[in-house]
Amino acid sequence: MITFGLRPTNKNMYKTKYDFDDTVFSKLNNKSAYWIGFIMADGYINGNRLQLGISKKDEDVLRQFKDFIKSPDRPIREWDNNGHPAIEVRVRSYGFKKDLERYGMGVKKKDRGRINIDLLQENIRKDFLRGYFDGDGGFYVDTRGYLFAEICGYKPTLKDIKNILVSDKVLNDSKKITKNGKIFRIRFSASDSLRLGRYLYGEYPNIYTLHRKYNLYNSHVERLNNLAGKLSLKRQSTTLKGKELDLRPIKQWNKGKQQEYKERKIYSVDKALNKQFENKKV
Repeated sequence: MITFGLRPTNKNMYKTKYDFDDTVFSKLNNKSAYWIGFIMADGYINGNRLQLGISKKDEDVLRQFKDFIKSPDRPIREWDNNGHPAIEVRVRSYGFKKDLERYGMGVKKKDRGRINIDLLQENIRKDFLRGYFDGDGGFYVDTRGYLFAEICGYKPTLKDIKNILVSDKVLNDSKKITKNGKIFRIRFSASDSLRLGRYLYGEYPNIYTLHRKYNLYNSHVERLNNLAGKLSLKRQSTTLKGKELDLRPIKQWNKGKQQEYKERKIYSVDKALNKQFENKKV
């Protein structure tokens, strides 16, 4: 059956096979803020077409997006990304284009500048950051078994992200934004990474999120809770192996990310983690 999007205009009178609600970005709320963050990090607009492409193993997040735009029958397309299975969802919508352009989409990432002030509102910025983190951030476990996190992007964007995290007491203001080529990163210490996880996932499962990243964080926290008071931190670090935590093998990372991994700083986290164990707040 041929249907139209729910908000046709003179510029949007094209036909589409799959029904959808093209007003979902017209109002800023917790749900739309998450997807604006995700699209800002990992999507792009080409003309009137919105495309979201990710690794096939994260298909759950595209299914959540189809639920958000009320388009359950829309196909998820598969393609090969240099030997790694990838998937994407495409939506042709003039309504999406106009609504998302208000937040800087429609131009290249390097040209977007600072984050739109509306996305920094206290009631929705956590959702926006979770979406951005799901697109351009991640957790990893080092050789000792400690969980770390990082967020990537261009410097103007990361400045605002850092300001939010400092304001919400996830990061200290002294945290540096580091450069790698044209891209910048915020790298979190082990204790900061645990705070970030609590900050992003405090309302799970009643939120949109990329479940693989949540599961990695949650598996680590569960192991720390199970081991608290039973093993020394040294023995804990030998017990928490990356393989148990469903990590992507380092050999599958691109060359730049592999080199960054080799150059990562080793943080002193024993004191911070011991304090968390004592307070039973991990």
